[in-house]
Amino acid sequence: MEATPRSQPPHNIALLPPPTFLGHLIPFIELAKKLVFHHNCTITLIIPDDGSSMKPQKSLLQGLPTTINTVFLPPVPTGDLPENASAELLLSVRLTRSFPALRDTLTSLKELGTSAAALVVDLFA
Repeated sequence: MEATPRSQPPHNIALLPPPTFLGHLIPFIELAKKLVFHHNCTITLIIPDDGSSMKPQKSLLQGLPTTINTVFLPPVPTGDLPENASAELLLSVRLTRSFPALRDTLTSLKELGTSAAALVVDLFA
């Protein structure tokens, strides 16, 4: 008697776009949809919070399939930086200071049984 193949649970892919840039979030959302529909994956979009309202980001994420989950990392303090700090410095510091929250998020995914099979990171993230 042949063994019947077990259906494997879908792989979870974590996607990390940079904070602030809607022009980078939109392609990540499209990639997430393609991975869900063409490769039967689940997606966790991990979005660093840059301390702004995040309303534009949240409005883009409404209506996504239930197989695409969204996690917003908490905002990080940047008050110790000069007021005239460049956008590049702010982005770099925000992302670096988000690493502990990112690590916690990836760990919690593992504990929930949906650990990330891959982490896709934007060039600026």
